[in-house]
Amino acid sequence: MKILLIVIVIAAICTFFLIKKGKIKDQNNNNIPDFIEDAVEDVKEVANDVKDAAKEVVKVVKPQLKKKVEPKKEAAPKKKAVKKQK
Repeated sequence: MKILLIVIVIAAICTFFLIKKGKIKDQNNNNIPDFIEDAVEDVKEVANDVKDAAKEVVKVVKPQLKKKVEPKKEAAPKKKAVKKQK
């Protein structure tokens, strides 16, 4: 665990120095590289698409579940009849 933490800290320090030297682009000077900001935006778009698709599935499946789920009252008397035979 300590090794992973050390590697992350070293990577963050290297990234910071590369940003300051101009090797990694950061147009808005918030110390977050532009390629990471772009990747986060892409992930948010995909997450929104998945969320919308899930809402559509719920709209289709929910009414079907309400139609198919009905309490069965016939099961209880059959169990009693089996008990009486023993």
